[in-house]
Amino acid sequence: MISKHQLSQIAATVFTAVLFCSCANTKEPSTAEIQSAMSFKPAKGKALLYVYRPSSFLCYEPKHIVINQWSIGVTGSGTFLVTTLSPSNYNISAGGDPINLSVSANKLYFIRQSAEKKYLVNPVPIVTPVPMLVTAPNLVFSSSIVSEWEGRQGVASCKQVATGSF
Repeated sequence: MISKHQLSQIAATVFTAVLFCSCANTKEPSTAEIQSAMSFKPAKGKALLYVYRPSSFLCYEPKHIVINQWSIGVTGSGTFLVTTLSPSNYNISAGGDPINLSVSANKLYFIRQSAEKKYLVNPVPIVTPVPMLVTAPNLVFSSSIVSEWEGRQGVASCKQVATGSF
């Protein structure tokens, strides 16, 4: 029979293994891919989409980037990916609400991912000395389109991960 202490040790070990494996689940891009991404120049008639996630202690959980129901990669804290798109309309899921993006040729697009702690606040009757109870934090993910200037700044502070083709 397994004791509660042994069970908690097993659970902690499994959690740690999953955490480290999921963080290490990103491939390294080639030197040529890195140079191409950092040139910020799309191929003629194409556009580049950068999805980046600034480094954050809160934000360790990997997030899959999905374009029109195709997974193109995974970002983690302090990483970015870039993919080439043809002019068209795209539905992008990068954490939070989906983003509908109408892509034009020869343009750059940037999506910033973020996470923040949200505390659930429960009102308590005023007769108690504590006006409210704050429960455990929930991590809420969001993503938004940002300007080219902000996007370039964000990408420059992140490490590139490999991207699947779309």
